[in-house]
Amino acid sequence: MLNNAQTHQAASTMAAAGLLWLEQQSVRERWNLSQEDMATLLGGMSKRTVSNWLDKARSHHQVDVPGDTLERLSLLLGIDKSLALTAPAGHRYEFFSRPNQAPLFEGESIKEYLLKRQTMLALYRVRRYLDARRG
Repeated sequence: MLNNAQTHQAASTMAAAGLLWLEQQSVRERWNLSQEDMATLLGGMSKRTVSNWLDKARSHHQVDVPGDTLERLSLLLGIDKSLALTAPAGHRYEFFSRPNQAPLFEGESIKEYLLKRQTMLALYRVRRYLDARRG
């Protein structure tokens, strides 16, 4: 069993890895996210906060984020994994930004849906929708 210091260190390591992953996803060829978009997906943080977290993660310093931010990163990773498994080869990133006619999205892309709603519930709904498509 982990003690409090070990649990805190593990959470910091996961946060740093998740933030660096999201930064990689943000490039135009993938999810095309601005830093403001990233801040929104992470729970409405300020761009400055996200920038500070990324600076710490890049320099291998401890990154302390709220628990719901870790949960959001986990959900975003799951969404990406589901897209990788369900999208036609080579179209994984396109499916994040392309309009979706499923009733959940009402013509919005996954990206638009998440950024417009800004809630944990929206992340869970997208994750469940994509997981259901996988079967």
